[in-house]
Amino acid sequence: MKLSKGFYIIGDPCYIIGGDDEWDLVLKETKFFGHEATKPCDGSFTITDCDGEKHNISAFNTGGDGGHMGSDGFEYGVDSGTLACIPASFSIRGKLGPLWSGIRCCNNYLSNEDFDCWDLGDTLQFGDIFIEKIWKD
Repeated sequence: MKLSKGFYIIGDPCYIIGGDDEWDLVLKETKFFGHEATKPCDGSFTITDCDGEKHNISAFNTGGDGGHMGSDGFEYGVDSGTLACIPASFSIRGKLGPLWSGIRCCNNYLSNEDFDCWDLGDTLQFGDIFIEKIWKD
């Protein structure tokens, strides 16, 4: 799966996306976490922000919550059992509570070329960042 070059935020999408209304909308759009699906769906999705703009993202099930270490030396905190790569241009409503409380758990990523996103089993790949899952299959 590829995402286009640009500026992204990698982290738990419940932190990046914002308030409960936005998070619920994204869950329904992606059919993630059992919303009309039998299990969490991994891969690439198109989600709509609060301004009605569509954004391509990649999201993967981590198998559980906790601190997942990245090859960039950053510990990615997870509370929804998911890590995602979401464009920084994704607009959220005025409530920044989830983002600000989770900013220490998310990291910025800039790619000057299109990049791959994969679940490699025990590791997630977002471009040149590899994040080890603490919950092994």
